[in-house]
Amino acid sequence: MPRRAAVLVALACSLAVSCSAPGGHAADPTSAATAQAGFERMKALEGEWTGEGPADASGPMTVTYELTGGGSALVETLFADTPGEMVTIYTIEDGDLMLTHYCSLGNQPRMRAEPLQGDVLVFRFAGGANIDPARDDHMHDARYEFVAQDELLIEFTGWSGGRPDTGHQARVRLTRKA
Repeated sequence: MPRRAAVLVALACSLAVSCSAPGGHAADPTSAATAQAGFERMKALEGEWTGEGPADASGPMTVTYELTGGGSALVETLFADTPGEMVTIYTIEDGDLMLTHYCSLGNQPRMRAEPLQGDVLVFRFAGGANIDPARDDHMHDARYEFVAQDELLIEFTGWSGGRPDTGHQARVRLTRKA
C-alpha cells in the first residue's frame, strides 16, 4: 500500500475511534450495557411519586421523574415550587450512568453508578461544581432500592468537613401516585 494511502487509512481509523463515544474515547461495551440497565431501571420511575421524606421535611414529599432529551436524560424534581427545590439529572456519559444533583446548598455534586445489584442501584461521589469536598456540605452518595414496581426507597448520605455527616442522612420511602 502506498505511504499516502496508509496514512489516510490510519487517519480514518483514528477518527472512527475518537468519534465512537462522547469525550473522544470508546466506552467498554460491558460497562455501557451495565450502565444502560441501570438507566432503564431509573427511566421506569417516570411519573409522580409521594411519600414520607426526611425528618425535617414539612408534610408529605412529592417527587417527579420526567424524561427529556429524546429519552437520553431523566429529571428528578424534589420539593417543587419551594425554596428548597432541588433537581437531579440522570444520564449515560461515556459508558457510565451518572447523576448531577443541583442542590439547594448551591453546589452540584456528580455521582457515578455502580453496577445494578438486583434491585439496588448505588451512586458514589465523582466530583462536582462549587464544592470543596474536604470542607463543604454536599450530597456524597445515594442508594436507590426498587422495592416494587410502585415503591421506591432512597437513602442519601451527606458529607461535611471531608467525612460522612449523620446530620445530612436522609431516607425517603416513595410510592407511585395512581
